[in-house]
Amino acid sequence: MLAVAALVLIASAIVQFASSAIFSRAGSPISVPAHLNPRFGGRVYRSLERLWPAPFVEAMLARALLDAGDIDAASRQVQRMPPSAARSALAARVALARGDHEAAITDFLAALDIDGLQGEVDRLRESGRLIEAYQLEAATRERLARAGTHPDAVAESYWRSGVLARMLAVQDAGRRDRWLQQELGDYRQAFSLAPWSGKYWLEAGTAALVIGKLKDARVYYQRAIEVDPGMADAWAGLGVLALRNGDRRGALWYAARSRSVNPASTMLGRLDRGLR
Repeated sequence: MLAVAALVLIASAIVQFASSAIFSRAGSPISVPAHLNPRFGGRVYRSLERLWPAPFVEAMLARALLDAGDIDAASRQVQRMPPSAARSALAARVALARGDHEAAITDFLAALDIDGLQGEVDRLRESGRLIEAYQLEAATRERLARAGTHPDAVAESYWRSGVLARMLAVQDAGRRDRWLQQELGDYRQAFSLAPWSGKYWLEAGTAALVIGKLKDARVYYQRAIEVDPGMADAWAGLGVLALRNGDRRGALWYAARSRSVNPASTMLGRLDRGLR
């Protein structure tokens, strides 16, 4: 029994080293795994595959092949895996390596790979394809909702959509008002799902301010401060509203309060310009 236990421990250690070797390029340069040879990891898992072709073994081999730049071999390895989120995620990485972003998005959605999907949203945004970025964020959110994901993740997706809608309002001048309304709607959805996050209330306040819904903006800014008194932009936003109502004294008080929290507040800069 002791001999068997020792063999199991040795085998486990070898597999652990092999796994570390496969991911060695991702490790810190001063870490032990960074000094391991990825080929060692591949050889160990190839041997293990002949004895036990389990899905995690196939997945590790696919990762090793992807890391080595052998895309075709990685694709064949992925195809040997049974249908699963892990297979879809790896298939997406293979598609990305081939430059097939459409296929990658399909597989990322199937895998519910949020990091991968966010990378694609960012790529579309950075290339100026904001409508497509907005649509992909909406598709991601729908997939999250279908999967029964925690409301926080869905709320964050609505927040990202609001940010994209704001950018679209600048890019698409002909539909500026529509996108500004959409931005506010997205933030409202976000704080309805996660009312304990001051960020969503703050963004809703500023979005309401921009389109002239001043009463709503006041409510949202006040709620942001209730959730997080350290939100300098929310204090300054209340100051901007006070100034619009002709209450200079109140605006000065809010400016001082905002400055005590964060003198670099963006909204405080706006308020200060109005007070000059």
